[in-house]
Amino acid sequence: MSLAKKIIGITGEKGKGKTSFVHVLIYLLSINGHSALVINFADYIKQVARECFGRDIGSIHGKLSKKDRELLCQIGDALRDIDPNCLANIVERKIQHTNGFIIVGDVRLEREADVLRKHQGIIVSMESENYNRNEDYLREHLTETEISKIQPNFRIINNGTFADLVTEGKKVLSYFYPRKKWKS
Repeated sequence: MSLAKKIIGITGEKGKGKTSFVHVLIYLLSINGHSALVINFADYIKQVARECFGRDIGSIHGKLSKKDRELLCQIGDALRDIDPNCLANIVERKIQHTNGFIIVGDVRLEREADVLRKHQGIIVSMESENYNRNEDYLREHLTETEISKIQPNFRIINNGTFADLVTEGKKVLSYFYPRKKWKS
């Protein structure tokens, strides 16, 4: 497969290992001579939080305080009230101007997954029985409830070790290079 763009979207509930898996993919790509652009649908929301409210929330989700997560949800909701596809459109424009590996670490809505699939991207769902955040707030928010509607190409059960995630990462990357032996 010789696609100019190799897009991997990561989905899953809070605390299931999306950010960890992004780091695993970056690690595998880098030691195998590839680079990747990492983008998130929430990047623009975080930029608004930083520039409008002086809140530097970070570049990849990871564990957030209730106050920070609520602010991101409020900004995202306001933007989607104006245009339901505004954040998907921002990411799509970035994808259109990038070749090579693109990792999107926070696919939370069906319309977001659709943008990645439109460009021959794949979706990886992170799941786990062992890893759960005890964050009861915002469980009913659209960005949490719609995750279960996204149909992934790969399901990764994050119940093991870093080595297990590396093995799963190699399987995902082999989608794009089926004959390549990914070193770790």
